[in-house]
Amino acid sequence: MVLPLLNDLRSARGESLLSETSLFAPQLVVVPALDEEELARRNTPELPGLLRKLRQ
Repeated sequence: MVLPLLNDLRSARGESLLSETSLFAPQLVVVPALDEEELARRNTPELPGLLRKLRQ
């Protein structure tokens, strides 16, 4: 929605146009897996309720 307007302004200034990929460049970093002890520590009775809230 903003990209066409931005490209119109860039075109009027004689600049190169932007593509959608130039505005979205996430840094995808692999997060290491938790060990069994850490998983057990985080597995609390409140966890299922919190996960349900996140999925809504």
